Amino acid sequence: MDIFNCFKEECIQIGTKSSDKQGLLREIAQLAKKTSSLAAITEDELFDALMARETIGSTGFENGIAIPHCRLSRVTEFIVGLIIVPDGMNFNAFDGQASNLIFFIIAPDSDRDLHIRLLSTISRTLTSKAVRKALVVTPQVAEVREVFLRHASGVVDKPATAKSIFHIALQQEEHLNDILQSLAALSADVTVIEANDIGSYLHRLPLFASFWNSEEKGYHLLIMGVLNKDLVNELVRNIDTIVGGLAENSGTMITVQDTLISVGSLN
Repeated sequence: MDIFNCFKEECIQIGTKSSDKQGLLREIAQLAKKTSSLAAITEDELFDALMARETIGSTGFENGIAIPHCRLSRVTEFIVGLIIVPDGMNFNAFDGQASNLIFFIIAPDSDRDLHIRLLSTISRTLTSKAVRKALVVTPQVAEVREVFLRHASGVVDKPATAKSIFHIALQQEEHLNDILQSLAALSADVTVIEANDIGSYLHRLPLFASFWNSEEKGYHLLIMGVLNKDLVNELVRNIDTIVGGLAENSGTMITVQDTLISVGSLN
């Protein structure tokens, strides 16, 4: 199953009666219930699952996009829908801007890989400002679906491309969940390694002993992985937004290199 089968016309809505994020998540639960495949799932179950996901970290990204999503064990197929909020709504987005394209995914608990591919497809399709604008101004539900799928066809099942390896050194724990969420949306293969900053070692050297001590051990992680080379710029933009500017704020550093060979994948 892919985005063409998952994106349901009955799960598209233009406009909202809600005034806040919680109300909009309730509307998503109501909208998702219009598809017959969720007949055995209650509206409250959907709402609670969506709310639980938001407590992990906001699914509001940047450029007016939010992708709330959840996984439930009794869901048997993927449901993708969209609520368009022309004037925007506060969704606690990475960039602090209002969100007006609220895509959502209701997913089976058993297929994480397809869930991640759907997130990536939606995210990559909406990188185009022209696509985002077209969706916001399209007046009919059927046309909204057609506009999105026409542009999504360019990123679905895209042939494998050259790979890049990246390293993210992170000293700010509050950014970890958002960074990992962003990497998952890009379908990156990722490993997270606990690390120490240089002071943890320099305190052992007599020359530097007076500057550091053994108790000074700050938060430090190394996030490393591989992703398609054509997604590197999107990765850097996402991290830059999450940390409030890589050049302006210390505590996060990214390095990227091309790979000669990349074989295999990680769970």
